[in-house]
Amino acid sequence: MPTVKPRTVEQRLIAEIRRKRADLKRLEREIVQLELQINRVRRTGVRTAAPERISSVRRLTVEAAIIDRLALSVPPETTADQLWPLVQALGVKSRSTFRSHLRRMKEAGVLVSVSPGHWRLAPGIPRSRKVSPEVAEAFAYLTRD
Repeated sequence: MPTVKPRTVEQRLIAEIRRKRADLKRLEREIVQLELQINRVRRTGVRTAAPERISSVRRLTVEAAIIDRLALSVPPETTADQLWPLVQALGVKSRSTFRSHLRRMKEAGVLVSVSPGHWRLAPGIPRSRKVSPEVAEAFAYLTRD
């Protein structure tokens, strides 16, 4: 049976420094991600209550864009297929995530499902909203020839 050689104080300190440097790198990556989230919030103009989690910032951004798009719709009804490129432009990669956004908004009373795949703003939701540059750009993408 091999014997375990006791570590010296110096070896323990070197190992602790390595762990701290690894922690520091992880924290620096987290700071970069938080800065990206701050920039996204500033660009899209999301001004609702503070999200519970950092990942909620994207959800709030997407939901604000959906509301803006529906506010601009004539007639005031839009299909999920028309909304899909907009949310893709904002970073949503899967249709199930997109459907989850729509479901949450319906449960919150923001959206009404007129028929399967057709959505409109619920009564009482303001139809005139300030449209952020990112939403306008995504909307231009939707309506281009």
